Amino acid sequence: MAEYRIYCVDRVSYGNHSHIDAVGAIDGSGTVHRFSREEVFERIGAGADEFHVIGPTSGKRSEVTRYRCELCLMQAIRSEADGVPDNNLDNQNPCLGGIITGPS
Repeated sequence: MAEYRIYCVDRVSYGNHSHIDAVGAIDGSGTVHRFSREEVFERIGAGADEFHVIGPTSGKRSEVTRYRCELCLMQAIRSEADGVPDNNLDNQNPCLGGIITGPS
């Protein structure tokens, strides 16, 4: 099983709310990857891979999980709620239009 740290996200607006559409992630060997929301959802569901966020200030880790949006019924991803803002998937920096350069 591969493990990936997400460090940036792309979002898409769906009317009155938004979802993460893609993520930039780095694996244990330092290789940078780009995954669509669908890819992350499927990889977590299949038990193939794990994704997480580490807060740049707090250093705290939060696992990324799957869920179904109650507003639009889309299969989506989010980080576990732990009350630490900087490891929240929604608070990660944008991936700059799909350009993945690695974490800063």
